[in-house]
Amino acid sequence: MAKQKCVIVLGLPRSGTTLISTAIGCHEQICMLDEDFFFSVSRITGGKLPAVKLCIPNHVQMRRKWKLWWQPIRWNGFLRKRLHYALPRSLFSLEDYLHRYDCRFVCILREPRKTLSALDNRGHTKLRKALKAARHAYDIYSELYARVPQQVAFISFDKFLSDPEAQNKALCDFLGVSYSNAMLEAPNKNERYKGQKFDTSKVGAENYENASLDSGTQALVDRYTEFRQYVI
Repeated sequence: MAKQKCVIVLGLPRSGTTLISTAIGCHEQICMLDEDFFFSVSRITGGKLPAVKLCIPNHVQMRRKWKLWWQPIRWNGFLRKRLHYALPRSLFSLEDYLHRYDCRFVCILREPRKTLSALDNRGHTKLRKALKAARHAYDIYSELYARVPQQVAFISFDKFLSDPEAQNKALCDFLGVSYSNAMLEAPNKNERYKGQKFDTSKVGAENYENASLDSGTQALVDRYTEFRQYVI
């Protein structure tokens, strides 16, 4: 029996996952779950295409998944802060999703220095931890693209902000649904950051062009540049 299709939106925290998943969720044929860790996509009714947004690596990882005996760590602020990106919160791994569903992975790319800056300023994440998380995310992107390239779409957050209509149409083509203008209502429907817009001031990395980079950040920028050739 053919597997049911399922959309999984992946990305680092602060990389545009919420806005892009909201746009997808605005589509009349799609039911988007925001950071669901319990495989609720299996209980969606009404014939809509199930979808879920999960951040890497704090929500979901390729093979590792949440264990019940990790729960005390979440109650301990000291340990939770230090292990925030090490222990995924989802009870199911991406391997589990691949096993059960005909997955369509929407992998979000944002200029790494922008993401690292946002993680530092708003996520209060030290550079070393942020770099490790970003490398982990890119490793997962690489593995997914190597294994199921036709089921993976890379989308640039910069392009999405600059030309949301074109990018939403490209997403619809990838997901096999007709385009819906309702997707352009994403900033107004964003429950986490209401009243925002497609803010083009977040595009690019002009402030970093002449900045020297440490080896870890430079390696990340190089991988980001490589991934950009696959952007839809």
